[in-house]
Amino acid sequence: DLKRCIEFHREHKADATLVLYEHPEPTEYGLVVTDREGRVEKFLEKPRWDMVLTDLVNTGIYILSPKALELIPEGCQYDFGKDLFPKMLKEGMSMWGVCPEGYWCDVGSPEAYRRCCIDVAAGKTKLPIHGKEVSPGIWAEGEISKGVDITPPSYIGEGCTIASGAKIGPGAVLTGGSSVMEGACI
Repeated sequence: DLKRCIEFHREHKADATLVLYEHPEPTEYGLVVTDREGRVEKFLEKPRWDMVLTDLVNTGIYILSPKALELIPEGCQYDFGKDLFPKMLKEGMSMWGVCPEGYWCDVGSPEAYRRCCIDVAAGKTKLPIHGKEVSPGIWAEGEISKGVDITPPSYIGEGCTIASGAKIGPGAVLTGGSSVMEGACI
């Protein structure tokens, strides 16, 4: 609920609000340590398990005030995590973390993107899905040929050609225009 995150930012008169997510594998991400109220205290970049102080990961979603944006110099590379946020902490600026309920997935790799698409097809998000649910957990934007074996969750995009005898899923995401031959397993 990004609208609620923006309200939080305004209510706290924050210079920066970082959207956080409780993650069961926090060592794969940059972590944000906050106090009990949510004020940002420090950052830990992909720590080892023995250094984990929190499970709140940085989602990369930031709400910044004009005051924070003014700190970013023009005409050069400037990183939020390495440059801006440490400077803001050092200067004692108002930085908050908010951890809204809901779904978040880092789609920084093809496998993570695929996993996110499967989560959408499985109904783990509130995102609208194009097409219709032809049976529980199976979404399609077009017609599916008879004799195709589809196991949920699966998503079939517009204009896909799937031959009779093909096996799709579980966890298949076929983008529009894909072709699957007879006897293929996806």
